[in-house]
Amino acid sequence: MPFRSKSQVRACFAKKDPNWDCHQWADETSDIKSLPEKKKKKKKFSEWLNEEVNRTELQNTLLRDLVKEILDYVNTVIDESRTGKSSMSQMAKAQMAHNIKIRIDSKMVTIDP
Repeated sequence: MPFRSKSQVRACFAKKDPNWDCHQWADETSDIKSLPEKKKKKKKFSEWLNEEVNRTELQNTLLRDLVKEILDYVNTVIDESRTGKSSMSQMAKAQMAHNIKIRIDSKMVTIDP
């Protein structure tokens, strides 16, 4: 059985247990110098699932905020076309549309799995 970490190597040789063949395990280990200091523990399924749920909730919140901002913009443009009165300058509308596009572009990176 090859070693998985440097701390495992030290513990094996320090313990001097006759049932452990530390020299054989060292021979079976490809490169002891490249081993991590400690072996990483695997996440429990419940921890992983909890992280996924939190990530999904965050993404849903971000999407909901983004959709609300888009709808506000669209409603503003529709209201202006109905009334013929502009509540915003062309520059302000262009800036708002630009901000929405930037948010969509930045969120697409985090939304895709």
